[in-house]
Amino acid sequence: MAKNLLSLLLLGLLVNPVFAATERIVYHVHHTDDGSFRRVISNLENLQQGMSDQQLEIKLLLQGNSIQLLDPKRHASALQQRFNTLLASGIGVEVEREYLNKNPQLKNAGVQLQVLDSLFGRIIELQNQGYLYITP
Repeated sequence: MAKNLLSLLLLGLLVNPVFAATERIVYHVHHTDDGSFRRVISNLENLQQGMSDQQLEIKLLLQGNSIQLLDPKRHASALQQRFNTLLASGIGVEVEREYLNKNPQLKNAGVQLQVLDSLFGRIIELQNQGYLYITP
């Protein structure tokens, strides 16, 4: 009986998501068009739903003019709410300093940003840390 109980406890530890390895993902957006914001949101939501049994650590890297995706004035409020929900789930947003300086209004967009000197250097750094690279 004690052997069966031990087996059940070990099985519980193995399948418990708290003990599961974190899946680390870098989601790189480098091109934008009229449907980009909706696509980025949908892709990130699908990623979270499709991997709901795993812990995810997602870094959203916005290159160049894709930083415009952070401008809430450009998007419908329903989309903005979905994006805010994603951010609240722990998705980190990283942008290039050069493009943030070109879009100073985005510094007050209500999004916590990590500002980068080199986006490509950051992608390489994250991949070396085991992050999976995804781009739309």
